[in-house]
Amino acid sequence: MTDPQARPLVTIVIPTHDRPHLVDRAVLSALAQDEPAVEVIVVDDASTTPYRPSVSDQRLRTVRIDESDGANAARNVGLAHARGEWITFLDDDDELYPHMVRASLDTASRSDLPPPVSILTAMEVVDEGGAVTEVRLPVTMP
Repeated sequence: MTDPQARPLVTIVIPTHDRPHLVDRAVLSALAQDEPAVEVIVVDDASTTPYRPSVSDQRLRTVRIDESDGANAARNVGLAHARGEWITFLDDDDELYPHMVRASLDTASRSDLPPPVSILTAMEVVDEGGAVTEVRLPVTMP
């Protein structure tokens, strides 16, 4: 997404509370998507020290909540600020593979289900050394 006024195709909402050492990694993985038409919204859920991104990118916005109401409420705030046609959520201690958004959009485009369509993806649990310790697959639904 090169034009900051253009509507993004996908919004990635990242709620965070007092975890600046983690959230920047999540933000960088969201901005590294091979689908460029993304916006990333970090919702700072009343962190003790307000979140300040370590990177400057026109696709990144932050929204601060003055009183913490939890991660789900922060996700709803991010949803209210989202401009994308598609929306996904990313926890502040997680990372996305660079192809996650494109793979999800490709899967949605092949669906013969009536809208709205939702895409569930698998998760890999990794240890501190980066080794995959578990793969969690989504429940398959007809």
